Parts: sequence; structure tokens; C-alpha cells
Amino acid sequence: MELEPPSGSPDNPLTSKQLKEKFRDCAAHALRPASTSSVEKMIALILDTEVMDDSRELTNLSIPRVD
Repeated sequence: MELEPPSGSPDNPLTSKQLKEKFRDCAAHALRPASTSSVEKMIALILDTEVMDDSRELTNLSIPRVD
């Protein structure tokens, strides 16, 4: 009996869609979840680092705002 490599492993990587969904799920379960728009902006910046002028932009998006 041969087992398949686990999902997300180098031999069975996640698809782009699966990776985005996993990121959204993790972000939603954070102690202080980021807004949906912030999460989507983070995904865009992470997947296309050429559009990111400064890594502080990503850092700032990841810091939850306390009202």
C-alpha cells in the first residue's frame, strides 16, 4: 500500500486557489482577524511582490486595528 504525499508537501503542493483559501482561513481565525479587504490586499502583495514598493505595506496590513 502506497500513501500519497500529504497535501501541501513539496511532492503534492497546494494549488494557488488552495493556498489563498488556507491563508484566508488562517487569517479569519487569528486572535484579532484582519478585515477582508486587508486579507485580499495581503494576498495580492504576497503573490506579486513586484507591485509592493515597500515591505512595510504588508507589515502594516497584518497589524490589526483596535477601535
